[in-house]
Amino acid sequence: MKILVFILTMATAFLGPVLVWGVASWIARPLDRAAKNRRHPTQFTIVDFLCLFVLVQAPTALIHAIKTGTESGIQEWVPYLLDCYAWGSIGVIWWKSAEIMSRAGINTPWHRVVLLLVVLPAALVGPLLPFIFLMTTAIGMLKFSSNFWMIFTGACLAVGVPGAMILSAHLVRRMVSSSDAIAEVPVEVVDES
Repeated sequence: MKILVFILTMATAFLGPVLVWGVASWIARPLDRAAKNRRHPTQFTIVDFLCLFVLVQAPTALIHAIKTGTESGIQEWVPYLLDCYAWGSIGVIWWKSAEIMSRAGINTPWHRVVLLLVVLPAALVGPLLPFIFLMTTAIGMLKFSSNFWMIFTGACLAVGVPGAMILSAHLVRRMVSSSDAIAEVPVEVVDES
């Protein structure tokens, strides 16, 4: 079992960043191109800040579900260290995502919510979910009542993760093209003289 955990850890460490980089650039490439071409001013909205709070809550809840103490062998300060790491990394990723959306001219609140709460997690966490599933199952953090549920969960991940990434890529392309249409609408100039 220790060899399996070691192999999974090494695979996650070496393949994880490559997968995340490849998937994120495939999904976000149209958004990045639009941001470079349009160069709208950077603006943060209330919707963006609400999305940040939602994004921070999920990992915080997962981190604080970890049992600490002498029974588990995990020190009491570990969740707080993980909180700092999660909040910092999510904050930086959120900041850059909101900035790129603004520069690309994505101003519709609903589009910003979908990009921050669906596309961003699918692009950055999606490629790592199979590794996380296997690793947490191997070390016993994730326990199933029967092998059926473990296989069912693995099958859902095998179908859901690629499906979420394909859906995210489609949503990005659709939102960028709809913001193109809005950007191309001529503005009437009213002469007040």
